[in-house]
Amino acid sequence: MKYCYCLSLTFCLQLTVLAQDTTASKHFNVIVRDISGDLNNDNIDDRVTLAMDSSDYRQTMTLQVFLSQHDKQLKPVISSTQASHHIRSLQIEDGLLKIESELGEGYIIFDFKYQKGSFELIKVLKISHDGDFDFAAIKNTIFTVTEINFITGVKYHKQIFGNGSKTIVTKEKIGKTKPLIKLQNFKFSDIDKY
Repeated sequence: MKYCYCLSLTFCLQLTVLAQDTTASKHFNVIVRDISGDLNNDNIDDRVTLAMDSSDYRQTMTLQVFLSQHDKQLKPVISSTQASHHIRSLQIEDGLLKIESELGEGYIIFDFKYQKGSFELIKVLKISHDGDFDFAAIKNTIFTVTEINFITGVKYHKQIFGNGSKTIVTKEKIGKTKPLIKLQNFKFSDIDKY
């Protein structure tokens, strides 16, 4: 009798655990971007992932950065829940984490560099155009390229008219940003201020 009671109790506990697992699995994250490359100049590939909650695609996403250790194990160093579903791509290039995000009429690229134990925003490149882009009417389109270097404190603004017939370039000293914006504190919803 005691054996049947223990068996029944074990069975009930297993059902309870399974029921809890089923409920939790409804809100699992789906990896939408997964890239590898050397971010900290140790010649070992690191990893960056962008994940979304499958229950609501409109929610913010999770951006995670994993740095490889000398034993080749990945160690999580950043986990930001401020990532936007407007992120088009992630790239690792020349030790920089490049995050490209959509704008209404173009795109913006944020360059983060691993230094002083964290990822800091060092440059922003924003490319946009006025109105509807149409190859037939390209001569009437104005392209705008803005590049901000937070280390040097310089902002370049370039307007290209039509098919390149006229270009206006301006350079503005905005002052160095100190401290630099850290990836874990960066809000992708603030892209309009660039």
